[in-house]
Amino acid sequence: MANILSIDIGTSKLCAVIFDMIADELVAIKSCANDSNIDLTMADYHEQCPEKIVQSIFGLIMDLSEEYSAELASVEGVSVSGQMHGVLLVNEKCEPVTNFITWRDKRALEFEDLLSSCNTADNFMATGTHLQSGYGGATLAWLFAHGKISNGCRALSMADYLVLRLTGKAATESTHAASWGILNIQKNDWCYPLIEKLGIDTEILLPVHRSAEPLGVITIDMAVELGLNRKVIVYSPVGDNQAGVIGTAGFDKNQMILNLGTGGQISVSQDSFDVIDGFEMRPMPHGGSILVGASLCGGWSYAYLCEFVKDLLKKIGNVELTNVEIFNKLDKLSSEADCSCGGLVVDTRFAGTRGEHDLRGEIKNIDTSNFNICNLGRAFLVGMVSELSNLASKIDTSEISRIFTCGNGVYKNPLLVEIIANIFRKTVVLSNVREEAAVGAALAVAQTIKLSRDIKYDQ
Repeated sequence: MANILSIDIGTSKLCAVIFDMIADELVAIKSCANDSNIDLTMADYHEQCPEKIVQSIFGLIMDLSEEYSAELASVEGVSVSGQMHGVLLVNEKCEPVTNFITWRDKRALEFEDLLSSCNTADNFMATGTHLQSGYGGATLAWLFAHGKISNGCRALSMADYLVLRLTGKAATESTHAASWGILNIQKNDWCYPLIEKLGIDTEILLPVHRSAEPLGVITIDMAVELGLNRKVIVYSPVGDNQAGVIGTAGFDKNQMILNLGTGGQISVSQDSFDVIDGFEMRPMPHGGSILVGASLCGGWSYAYLCEFVKDLLKKIGNVELTNVEIFNKLDKLSSEADCSCGGLVVDTRFAGTRGEHDLRGEIKNIDTSNFNICNLGRAFLVGMVSELSNLASKIDTSEISRIFTCGNGVYKNPLLVEIIANIFRKTVVLSNVREEAAVGAALAVAQTIKLSRDIKYDQ
């Protein structure tokens, strides 16, 4: 048996799986909520405790050890996928000196003029993206400008930090580095003119490795604590977007993947490194890239409606229901509305967009009879999908006949599959892969191992 232990660090959920490379299947899954959010007084700040995340992940691995000790002992490699854009700092002893500042953080909006001036055509061609608040590059610029960075600090993604804890090696890689908005993706090196303009000291940035390549052997202490073989190799991480694409559709090109989780993303694979305005171009492990259009609210929009209903029931009817109970009822009621939602239209851009932060959502076309919970629930779902469809209309998808769809939002609400098919007018394939980001990271590492063995065989 040749297994990979794969870990996914999501914004709202953490997951550890054992993946059998020979059988090409999941052996075991353990997951828990990511409850590491820091309670901050500043509404625009969003931080998570890195140590709490790491200890929760170690707890999941130890849970696997209790039930799947033989399978865990057969692990050859560790793969990691993680939420992108966020950044944390460690000191010379590799100890965190900041919390993990996530993609939802908006403090860098203070430098909106500076960020806008950085978003030139040349920088877009080099980085594949326009720099936004919440991106690691913008956050680092804010930290430097406010004197929050000590000498000797290094910047890491949360996935990088987990790898550091496992191996003792501080490093970063291309998918997470690109998500910071300051990587020259053509050269797989930092975009130094842009970094200088942002006032970022390059000493804080680590060399950029390729994704899913061997970084180091797990430390003896970590191997003993987690019940792993002392010769296990830890591989450089893969961004959760890229990992999710691989986990859902493999390495095939000309695929479209729609993911609805806390956020929302439409991803289209391509062999080249073409950039298109309105999309980010992100590097993929083992070559090629994906064009990505992202909505800031995505599946959270429906959770927002759930919270409204929960608050209304409590304050008006003195009735308290759990989120699960409300979601189940909303799903049923939404399915009772017709496809038109009675004419009701919901714009789910409640947090704006990457390029237009001041945009806000709307509930429109309310008449004297259509404003009811059935229409409202379905209109929220339609709005979530329509935002992604509007993004996809900017690229040529005529060669794509089907859409792979995944994410907790879709898995928990089958009505979304019907809505996606109606709006995109393409065949929709609901991914049968659970924990697709963790699986995708494992597949990327398995591909690295296979290629390495093929090279040795050829020699």
